[in-house]
Amino acid sequence: MKEFKELIEKQGEAFVAFKEKQEERLVLLEDAVDEHIVKSQRPSIGGSSSIGTKQLSDGLREFARTGDLEYIKAMSVGSDSDGGYLQVNELAKAIYNVPPSMAPMRSLANTIKIGTSALEIPVSADWPAGDWVAETGSRSETDSPTIKKVTIEANEIYCAPKLTQKLLDDAAFNLSDWLLGRIGEKFATLEETAYITGDGVGEPKGLTAYDTSSDGDSSRTWGEIQYVKSGAAGAFTSDAPTDALVNVIAELATPYHSNASWLMNRSTAATIRKLKDEQGRSLWEPNTQIGQPPLLLGYPVYMDDNMPAIAADSLSIAFGDFQRAYTIVNRHGVRLILDNLSSKPYSIFYCYRRVGGGVVDFNAIKLMKFATS
Repeated sequence: MKEFKELIEKQGEAFVAFKEKQEERLVLLEDAVDEHIVKSQRPSIGGSSSIGTKQLSDGLREFARTGDLEYIKAMSVGSDSDGGYLQVNELAKAIYNVPPSMAPMRSLANTIKIGTSALEIPVSADWPAGDWVAETGSRSETDSPTIKKVTIEANEIYCAPKLTQKLLDDAAFNLSDWLLGRIGEKFATLEETAYITGDGVGEPKGLTAYDTSSDGDSSRTWGEIQYVKSGAAGAFTSDAPTDALVNVIAELATPYHSNASWLMNRSTAATIRKLKDEQGRSLWEPNTQIGQPPLLLGYPVYMDDNMPAIAADSLSIAFGDFQRAYTIVNRHGVRLILDNLSSKPYSIFYCYRRVGGGVVDFNAIKLMKFATS
């Protein structure tokens, strides 16, 4: 009887201990949920939390089951497990959402997301040989097309501004979001410059950085972009200024015309807007639809102030199918490392992304050279 009573007492003590343990877990669980709610209401760096509902619920479920707080601690908001950086989706949007006038090449070119450090594209540089043959005529072996390889490296672009922690804490508005937005605009500006003038060393190779030739598609060395001369040094000819523009269109092969457009800076556009044909009509056609580009000889015109201004031997006008001509590669999204230790009391916003660009179809684009030859 005594042993039975002692057994009951031990079971009662065990039940009390179990109940106290469960109550402790419940308190910790409630604290964790409250903490997450508070964090979710703060303005986040990227504009939104990267923790998904499933990830949160899975972590809380494991905590409730095991009582191990590591399941909660492991859910660091937006942090990469091995790199310590943040994927800033809102900053990527800031880059892609800049006005088209700031980023025409990104909207015109072909954009590819890659998972390696470079994109290698096999390109056919010519056509296979062939000819007509009679029904019973002999058929000898013909030459095969030449295959070239275009390699586009994913280069790194970065910004690393720093702000005092006090300024970040006391600012009357979300200073970090504002700063990231400005970084996004700077990235877009640097990229667009490289897509036009970059030399390809540690940055994209721009349209105007390639070797050029006046030879046509059938005779030009692969890797060169054809130019059409304006007929005068640093100007259009005075007697027939519109002929050069017509010649540029004529040199582009027919398959590229359906998606062709012009690219030039605003000063070049201002010069062309003053040109008239033989009947005194303006070549420039303002588009009556809001948000649509103007037309030049029936093709849309996009402004990029990175294109060279008209000068002697300048390559100031590009015409072609830019989607087939130029490819932009993205290695990954925008990434951010917040460093508040190496330069106290400053917080360094080290933000970077990896992008590249280059011409892949040299027949799909033509340039106008303001020269006599």
